[in-house]
Amino acid sequence: MRLAAVLLAVALSPLTLAANVVGNSDMELGSATGATGWQTHVAQGEYAFEIAGDAHSGGRCLAIKPLGGPGWARWYTTDLYLQQGATYHIEAWAKTEPGALGEVWIPSDDKGFFKSVADAPEWTLIAGDFSVARDGAHGLYLQNKGTGTIFFD
Repeated sequence: MRLAAVLLAVALSPLTLAANVVGNSDMELGSATGATGWQTHVAQGEYAFEIAGDAHSGGRCLAIKPLGGPGWARWYTTDLYLQQGATYHIEAWAKTEPGALGEVWIPSDDKGFFKSVADAPEWTLIAGDFSVARDGAHGLYLQNKGTGTIFFD
C-alpha cells in the first residue's frame, strides 16, 4: 500500500495463517483520486487526499496533505474482520515531509495497535504485533495530525 506525500505499505495478517486481511493493502486499485476499499475523513482542519506515484513499492501510495494549520485527517478502512485471541502482524511504510505527524491505528476495546511517525524523509517501516479484545469488524486508520504531508504505502 502506498500513499503520496507520506508512504505507508500496510499488510495485516494473523501470524498463524499469514494471509493478508486488508483489502487493497497495496493501494494499487482505484481511480486517480481514490483507492478501492479506502475512505477519507477530516476530523479537524483542512486537508487534501491524494494518490501519489512516489511509492515504496508498486505505482501508487496514499498521501494526506494539510492545507493550513494542524488538524486531524485520515485514510481508513473498516473492512477488517479480526478474531479475539489471534495475534496479528502489521507492516506499513510511511514517509513524511517536515511538520507531518503520522499515525497507524487499529483501535480495540483494550488492545489494538498504535504507532506514530514523524521526521521520516525516507520510507520508514512501521510494524508490530497486536491482538484485539473482540471478534468482529475493526478499522485501520492512517492519520496525519501535523502540518506537513505524509505518504503511506
